Amino acid sequence: MGIDNITSKIICEAGQKADDILTNARVAGDAIIAEAENKADRMLETAEKNGRIEKEKLIVRKKSVAYIDGRKMLLEKKQEIIKSCFDRAVDKIVSMEKEDYISFIAGLVEQTGETEGSLILNDADREKIGRDLIRHLNEYIDGGNFVMHDKTKAMRGGFILVKGPVSINCTIENLVDEAREELTGKAAEQLFR
Repeated sequence: MGIDNITSKIICEAGQKADDILTNARVAGDAIIAEAENKADRMLETAEKNGRIEKEKLIVRKKSVAYIDGRKMLLEKKQEIIKSCFDRAVDKIVSMEKEDYISFIAGLVEQTGETEGSLILNDADREKIGRDLIRHLNEYIDGGNFVMHDKTKAMRGGFILVKGPVSINCTIENLVDEAREELTGKAAEQLFR
């Protein structure tokens, strides 16, 4: 199951949640606007003494500020939802069943085009899938000569492939960050249409 498929599924699942959050954000934005209008109305009574032109300027300014605050709040909520989708994609990938995760990682190794090197994993993956992954890679990839690196790295999942002085970063976080740039617009379009 690729990152795009997982992300798409999470985006769909997040659609309902996004609608609820957007509704709440709109209600909150409307409340901000209503409060600003109420304040503006109260200030109008005082402003009438200072003249009609000043009153209209004040109303326009207060409404503009309320509108901008509401839009800003809505944008922040949208960004939170999109971030949550990508965070859930990482969670879903790293919590795959063992065999599915090994196949997923093997597919990533194959995409590098390398047939040898040492893999750096996190502590949990090294313990859980390390030997099986190396065995799978060496059988799965023609000419495969992969070994487990001596050290581990703090990361959510995935691997770093080391071959001589070259390191290929295929950590799940890195892959999702790369996909995020490409998919954020599509995710926003799906979630907030």
